[in-house]
Amino acid sequence: MATVARIETEKKDLIGSLMFDKDDQLGMDFVTAATNIRAHNFSIETETLFKIKEMAGKIVPAISSSNALAAAL
Repeated sequence: MATVARIETEKKDLIGSLMFDKDDQLGMDFVTAATNIRAHNFSIETETLFKIKEMAGKIVPAISSSNALAAAL
């Protein structure tokens, strides 16, 4: 809840147009909290901030590769 409050106060002007950046600590805190809440709801093991940041760093290249393959087809 504290992370959402910080986003609301620190980045109020950007709400609605924020872009994900794995190097933004506030954004990663939010993603980590949301990920671990979802994991808890589905009885999946929770992860650390560093593990989630590592996974987030691999998602963007995977998405761009998938898009390139789909466009080529």
